[in-house]
Amino acid sequence: MSTSFSQLYTSRLSGEGEFRLLTVQPEIGEDQGTHCILHTVNIKEHPSYICLSYTWGPPTAEAADKGITSRTTHYIKCNGNTILVTKNLYDFLQRVRRDRELCSQKFWVDSICINQEDQIERASQVSSMASIYRSAEMVIAWLGEKDIYTEDAFSLIRTMGSLSDDDLKQVVARNVGAEDIVDFVGPLFSDWAWNSMKQLWRRNYFKRAWIIQEVALAKRILVICGEYILDWANIARVSRILTLTPWKRVSNVKTHDRKARVDSTHTLPLYLNSNRKMVSAGKGCDLLPILIKARRFQCSDPRDKVYALLGLLGDHAKDKMRLQPVYKGRSTADVYFSTAIQILEDTNDLLLLAHAEGQDFQNIEDLPSGFLTGHAQRAWALGLPGTRDSLLRQAYPGLLELMNRINP
Repeated sequence: MSTSFSQLYTSRLSGEGEFRLLTVQPEIGEDQGTHCILHTVNIKEHPSYICLSYTWGPPTAEAADKGITSRTTHYIKCNGNTILVTKNLYDFLQRVRRDRELCSQKFWVDSICINQEDQIERASQVSSMASIYRSAEMVIAWLGEKDIYTEDAFSLIRTMGSLSDDDLKQVVARNVGAEDIVDFVGPLFSDWAWNSMKQLWRRNYFKRAWIIQEVALAKRILVICGEYILDWANIARVSRILTLTPWKRVSNVKTHDRKARVDSTHTLPLYLNSNRKMVSAGKGCDLLPILIKARRFQCSDPRDKVYALLGLLGDHAKDKMRLQPVYKGRSTADVYFSTAIQILEDTNDLLLLAHAEGQDFQNIEDLPSGFLTGHAQRAWALGLPGTRDSLLRQAYPGLLELMNRINP
């Protein structure tokens, strides 16, 4: 980050409901760069704002190949200070400043609205993130700039998502074959269309650990990729269709292009939406099951493998000091130990150790083998013959260390 950040944040947020919002100035006449205004509000005042959900790094693997990273490389002006932001965030801000409706909105953008260099403020704001997302008018899921697949992917999702429940019931009830379904939807089943949709699921946005919480807590989600826009409900519906009907099987039978075959990435929105339904019903999630399912998701700070999920636990997690976000002076190993102890106390169950990942997956200093760290992202590996027994043997050091910490 630029050294001008020290001038941007004149005081630390209090933690009593305070957070910052960003306003982007519209583009006027000659291009004078991107100008923003950052100001402090209190959630008790019920401000109107939009949360931005996005990836700090490259939006796609192709973008990464072109040298786009999570480094801050693009200049903007904020409260008169020149600061650096990532390429993906810069692209979104350019979209906002050229859109009259979006320019009238206030945004919560974590990399700017939180002083990332102040670890105490960062921890406090992460603790408040659930209420920030829950109180937002809307969440924008920014997938990044468009590519050659975006238009057809959005078109296919929009068309499939608009099919009536009666039409879908016919497909499931009749268990129709490939030719029947192809006749039913016509040109939708082209190799290019299916590959385009698969490439959309593979965007790095859907790999972020933080989106589990961000999607679950949002009142409404608008998915934007370049100039293309979809409601999250369409994304979730198509994910459900592909998972629960024969369509995925049919598409894979019909296509002659291996690239177009739908893989398991299409299940991610359905999983995210299941948490969303649970939260909207007023039910908190249990920590261990979501930790297990979240192992496929990624974050730049391994401590966030835990912190990114805390907003799903409900109010009962607020009083558990072991789970409170702390960045300053707290190692990743300590976060994982504290989380494991809390899970064992809450559940009185050793299921945690049944999901041990073993030393082959572990590279965290001071952490014995036998912890669920999320580095073994392919959960199916635990189902291989002999794998679980081997990993359970490797879990013994972790179990002994946990016992020592619980009963010193």
